[in-house]
Amino acid sequence: MHNCTESFAFGQGDFYERYAYSVNDMPWPVTDRDYVLRIRTRGDASTGEIVMNLNAVPGMRAELNSRVRVDRSDTLYRFTPNGDGARMVWVQHTDPNGALPGWLVNSLLIDIPVKSIQALEAVAKEEKYQGHRLEWAEDGNLKAVTPTEQ
Repeated sequence: MHNCTESFAFGQGDFYERYAYSVNDMPWPVTDRDYVLRIRTRGDASTGEIVMNLNAVPGMRAELNSRVRVDRSDTLYRFTPNGDGARMVWVQHTDPNGALPGWLVNSLLIDIPVKSIQALEAVAKEEKYQGHRLEWAEDGNLKAVTPTEQ
């Protein structure tokens, strides 16, 4: 994510449901925002579609005085096969808590999705992410992403 300065998984979780903590850097004099997110991933073998839901769950970690906790955020990522690639739909509603100047909000509305997708494309092209495949369960649900056998 654009402006994300810290992010890590924590707690009990698996491929289908896990938790992450993230911090978004804000320009001075605005206070940085942090999130606790529940991330749920599912997929459908018949369509090849993968859907990720990311929802804020603020009570999972202690708050820090140096950051403003985002306690309302709902994001949906939908990846649908499209020829040799995939089409991505990103729908998000976030209440950043506290007052933010209009110029910053307007900037973030453009910068976060555009720069985040550009960064995702760059990361996806890295060598370590090549040669993987989707693994489907017998019931047609996404089971895992695994390296292909060399």
